[in-house]
Amino acid sequence: MNSKEMGMRIKQCRKTQNMTQEVLAEKIDISAHYLYEVERGMKSVSVSILADLAETLNTSTDYLIFGEQGTYNVSVKPLALTKG
Repeated sequence: MNSKEMGMRIKQCRKTQNMTQEVLAEKIDISAHYLYEVERGMKSVSVSILADLAETLNTSTDYLIFGEQGTYNVSVKPLALTKG
């Protein structure tokens, strides 16, 4: 994950919705200064804040992290459920 690119996507989504940093920060209960640092790639976000950002900006966490061209390989194996 590239924090700078993710920050640019957050900023782009925010501006697309005509939201200021102050308004977005208030909606997700963080400081505007922290959001400023996130948008510039200076700070990272917790999973909880990332989820709040995605929901408030009407996008997915995948988009914010990986972008439109983002691809990632994840090998998922089914879990075996046992009785007990």
